[in-house]
This record gives sequence, C-alpha cells and structure tokens, in this order.
Amino acid sequence: MSQHATSDGGQVRVNRTPTVLAVVAVVLALVAAVIAVFALVQGGSDDDGPTYGDAQRNTDTRTVCDAFTVNLRAVSTQTGSTPPGGVAGESAAAANARLALFAASVNLTDALDSAPAARDELRSAVTELAQQYRTVATQYLAGAGADAPAVTGAIRGAGTAATAVTNACK
Repeated sequence: MSQHATSDGGQVRVNRTPTVLAVVAVVLALVAAVIAVFALVQGGSDDDGPTYGDAQRNTDTRTVCDAFTVNLRAVSTQTGSTPPGGVAGESAAAANARLALFAASVNLTDALDSAPAARDELRSAVTELAQQYRTVATQYLAGAGADAPAVTGAIRGAGTAATAVTNACK
C-alpha cells in the first residue's frame, strides 16, 4: 500500500508518488500499444516503393530514352554550331547554347518525373547528365570560359553520363 509519514502536527500524509508513476506508466503503455497497432494496420515500411511490371518499365524507359535523344540533339546542335559573324552573332550563339543546356536539363528531369518505372541505371545516368548540363550552363552564365576547370570537368562528366544513358537505352 501507500507509504505514510507523519508531519509535525501528528497528522498522517499519504505519499502518492508511486500511484502517480503507475498511472503515467499505464498511459504511456497504452499510447505505445495504439501506435504499434496503427503501424501494423498501415502495413509495410516507408521504404517499400511501388512495384512496376515489365511493360510499365519498358514504356517508361522508352519515354526517358526518347527525351534523351531529342535533348542531346538540341544540346549538340546549339553548342556545336558555328556562330554567325560579329559580336551579335557570337552572343546569340552563346545564349542559344546556354538555353539548350538548361532546357535539356529541365526536360530530362521532367521525363524522369513522368516515368517513375524507368530502369534505375537509366534514371541515375540521366540525373547525372541533367546535373552536368546545369553546371556547364551556370558556369558559362557566371562568366567562366570554355577552359575553366569547372566547365571542362562538367563537360567530361556530361560526356560520361551521356554514354551511360546511351548504353542504358540499348
């Protein structure tokens, strides 16, 4: 039972600490039980992703590969073209190259978002390619030249990623 203590006036006081602790423990146990039941009802962990059939994987892979083909052509055309004569022509060609890099980055990312069942190795390579395109474009916009280490590194990275995408699309 409860422990008793006498005070100066000879009255008996009841120590309620053990009772309060017991009630708190029961409440916490009930809360834990409710959480456990809720977790069981939800089923699976948050790490479980959706599962896709072969047909969906093939369709989504084709979607991403088709986007890659169009965007690679746009980047190749705009970054490899000979600029028209004069400062205005060179500025226009440089702007088109930067625009192509950014647009390709966005389009590739959008293609991945719309094709969640695309194969993992393709998704990884396309994500890397889009990042390298953004890096090159941003470096150019920041005034870096074609021989700047950040630009040359990103161009090499884009080439490696493009090769990986090409292989994943075969």
